[in-house]
Parts: sequence; C-alpha cells; structure tokens
Amino acid sequence: MSTAGKVIAVSNTELRLERTLKGKVETMEFILENPFPTIKAGDQIKVSYREKDGRNILSRVTPVKKIAAEKPKKDSPKKEKPGDAKASPVTK
Repeated sequence: MSTAGKVIAVSNTELRLERTLKGKVETMEFILENPFPTIKAGDQIKVSYREKDGRNILSRVTPVKKIAAEKPKKDSPKKEKPGDAKASPVTK
C-alpha cells in the first residue's frame, strides 16, 4: 500500500506522517525497518508500506516534487507599432 503526506516526526525506528484524506487530516505511524537519514520533519514524501500484526511497516520513501502553481495568463491587448500599419493601396 502507499500514501503521501508531510513528515511530522522521524527517528531511527519510527516515522509519523500527516495526510489529508477526503478533507480530514489524519496522522499515520510507521515502523522503520531501516533508518532514513535524509528524511526530516516538514518534508513532503510518498511512502510504501505493508501491514503486519496491526502495525504499518515502512518499506520505501520517495520525496514528492513540489509543482509550482501555474499563474493564469493575462490577455493583454497588443498595441500597434507605428510601422506595423498596413498601407492601403494607392488609387488614381
């Protein structure tokens, strides 16, 4: 199974993750088989885990890439430059 969220606390044996599911914030606790020294509180991560004897055993951690929110593009009217006007045909 897998989930994603924000690390609340991490030690050599345990990791606590806060995630939002259906609008509700919940905390999950995971038992670490191996320590993850690069993970610290406040990191956004995705975890893979399995359940054993009612406990969540963490098997893999990957950082979540933060995606910048796209800004809406503004439709600005293009100003005509003096040399851009097309010449009208000369009639005699």
